[in-house]
Amino acid sequence: MNESKIIKGKISAIIDENSVLINRGSNEGVREGTKFRIYPEGCRVTVKDPDDPKREITLLFEAPIVVASDVYKDFTLCRTELTSSLFSYSEGGLFGVHEKLKYGVDPLKKNIKPISVGDPVEEYMEPKSQNREK
Repeated sequence: MNESKIIKGKISAIIDENSVLINRGSNEGVREGTKFRIYPEGCRVTVKDPDDPKREITLLFEAPIVVASDVYKDFTLCRTELTSSLFSYSEGGLFGVHEKLKYGVDPLKKNIKPISVGDPVEEYMEPKSQNREK
């Protein structure tokens, strides 16, 4: 899908821990099953190289992806995706548990705020390839 056609909106209401209402609906092209990513405050962090401040990378820590379940003309009720496992991969899952860092770590993720009314949402398209520059 062309970037100019990606549906962007904001959270209008938080219904419960699994559901949000967004301010985009069928008038903007939302259909049942459309996926959105929520971007809470603090989820984008730019990190500079301590040796060369001109070198930087922007990291994105995002909230769960939500799926349009009830689409109205101007609004859409979205719910978190169902999972089929009893525990998530981040809790160990099939891949084991990572050893935790020690020595007074000050993690970047600590600045992510809880999801709030007004947080931006953007249509999420499944990546076609997992190729990343490393």
